[in-house]
Amino acid sequence: MTDDGIVLRPITEAEYDRFRDVMSLVFGVDTTEESRTRLRRWLELDRTIAAFDGDDLVATGGTLTYRLVVPGGGLVGAGGMTVVSVAPTHRRQGILSRMMRDQLADSRRRGEPVAILRASESAIYGRFGYGCAVHAADLTLDRHRAALRSDLPESTGRVRLVGTEEARAIFPGVYEAATIARGVPGSIERRVADWEAYFNDSESDRDGASSFRFAVYESGEGEANGYARYRHKPSWGTAGPEGTVLVSDLQAVDAEALTALTRFVTAIDLTIRVEFEMMPTEGGVADVLADPRRLGRSTYDLLWVRLVDVAAALAARRYRVAGSVVVEVVDELLPEAGGTFRLDAGPGGAECLRTDEAAQVRVSTADLAASYLGWSRLRSAAWLGRVVGDPGSIGLVDDMLSWPVPAATSVRF
Repeated sequence: MTDDGIVLRPITEAEYDRFRDVMSLVFGVDTTEESRTRLRRWLELDRTIAAFDGDDLVATGGTLTYRLVVPGGGLVGAGGMTVVSVAPTHRRQGILSRMMRDQLADSRRRGEPVAILRASESAIYGRFGYGCAVHAADLTLDRHRAALRSDLPESTGRVRLVGTEEARAIFPGVYEAATIARGVPGSIERRVADWEAYFNDSESDRDGASSFRFAVYESGEGEANGYARYRHKPSWGTAGPEGTVLVSDLQAVDAEALTALTRFVTAIDLTIRVEFEMMPTEGGVADVLADPRRLGRSTYDLLWVRLVDVAAALAARRYRVAGSVVVEVVDELLPEAGGTFRLDAGPGGAECLRTDEAAQVRVSTADLAASYLGWSRLRSAAWLGRVVGDPGSIGLVDDMLSWPVPAATSVRF
């Protein structure tokens, strides 16, 4: 308990309904029995955190137990912060800051080197040491202008529509092969509860569109190498059909699968438009189009990363170029997590240890976290005055952290 009487602790099963009601109030949605049940199955109750003012539950938060792919293909423990809300009666009282400290301390105790989240508002989490490390794009394409390149791999297999139960059996293996096994930074291992949520198809989520359709690409050898989850939203105008294909997930192990699935979703009858949600900002659909300029893009911040254990996090990944540098990491929220570290690293591995040596580079934990998955912008941050030190050392760290495989993620949490 703090001086103002606010108590932070995990909720009990009996308190879950109140927890959900506060979330609904803050996010402006009505609670239904279905939504209560879905969220309860998805949460890890022992990793929730709630703020109590006397008997009143006034703020919510939670952490999900994930593993995150880092540059080089390694996996690190990552606490996925989620369901963060503060009742309007208790805003601006420091409750969120205390909840964030408690959640990050819990991740440190559990040996998770990083924390991750998806931000409802991009202005909030930088002050808690998070940096945006993965961006995504929503894509829009007039399907009549969706001609594919002529030099793409010939398809040796077929696209097959499958039902929900068959998709449940096929999709996890394809997802693993297309993201985790390929070492795509930012990819997240889905929990069983995430796959359950993935296949939930409530009518209230459809906004006039169909139920989910599931398409699988099978190679000539019969191996599932890609899939697409989509809805068909019908519409009719005076000139005929004006429907839209809404692709909410597309995964491909190889170029053949990507080509075949793109061709499939852009050729569905009675539609004039295809919309792709939460796609990588580089590569993917744009690479197989003959005229990628026809692809409308709306990019946004997606995955925010926070270094909880700097030494363990930096040692877990690989680096594009070899180098040795002493870095001071400034962590105002968790001073014990900051400090000065010597990083000796390269393409083959890394060692990072605390040191008493003089720092060559001084960087905030948020700017370092934003570069952690390979989209390094430390030179730009230095130009803005946020990173200080020897220019050569700043350039070296920037080059070391950058990674040729663009970071991406498709897990919603």
